[in-house]
Amino acid sequence: MNRNKLIFSLFLFFSLFSVLTFGQESTSIAYWYKMPDVTSKNEVSKAHYQQLEQKIKSSYSKTNIFTTQSPFAIVPNIEVIDAKNAGEVQTVKVVKVAVSLSIEDLGNQIQFNQFETIVLATDNTLSLAISKAISQIKTSDPKFKRFFTEAEATVLAFYKDNCAKLIKSAKTNIERKEYNKAYAMLMYVPENTKCFDEVERLMTRIYVDTKEQNCQEMLYKAQIEKAEENYTQSLYFLNLIDPNTTCYADATKLLKALGALIKIESKKDFEMKKLEYEKKTELEKIKILAPQAE
Repeated sequence: MNRNKLIFSLFLFFSLFSVLTFGQESTSIAYWYKMPDVTSKNEVSKAHYQQLEQKIKSSYSKTNIFTTQSPFAIVPNIEVIDAKNAGEVQTVKVVKVAVSLSIEDLGNQIQFNQFETIVLATDNTLSLAISKAISQIKTSDPKFKRFFTEAEATVLAFYKDNCAKLIKSAKTNIERKEYNKAYAMLMYVPENTKCFDEVERLMTRIYVDTKEQNCQEMLYKAQIEKAEENYTQSLYFLNLIDPNTTCYADATKLLKALGALIKIESKKDFEMKKLEYEKKTELEKIKILAPQAE
């Protein structure tokens, strides 16, 4: 292990120790499951990784733990470390399968936590034996449960330690009008970090500074959807346009044009959703708008 990796590992250890020892504030860290580019090795296939994904998701009680909008990836690896034939009347496969998971910030090449287990299984074919091995993983094992709780603690500790750096970088990006970069840095900062008030202020500034740009972009997308006769989707984009923007008049004209093409139920649904959207804070609005922006 090189010196930088050793220092980072020590940082994570002491951060985790301090959080677990003195009490962790309530937080919720979300993850995405990184499906590997599988080129069937020892018959480990994409279907096996999908099976592992479902096992993980069904075993964790938090409903909001998984999202595609997160920098933290659950990186899986399934490896057959031994496979033998057995049986006198009917030949079966006996396999030893190693399954590992790690929580990583892939963009910054940071690994927060790792879990590994080895499972033995027997079935008629190698593929079926691998599948059985995955199904036998005991998610009730305290080691498996700690995998997520400890990862959450280290992620939280990381943000608490790096709040000032994140804020400084985000401010620089905002001054350069690189709003997407600034937003990407701020959007996953947990609410219970000391810098979250400043994060909210900067996110609100991003919304205000990009209102006109977002207006033009959402209007363009609405026009494209209308041309392709996707009227409901066109309404969705119109719903995201701030009334206090210069292109709102054009959005209103497009809405009137759509009025003759959509059902009354769709109009009512649009009006209700628009009212709901307009009641949201600017921070909530930017979190909805950001995934739609180019």
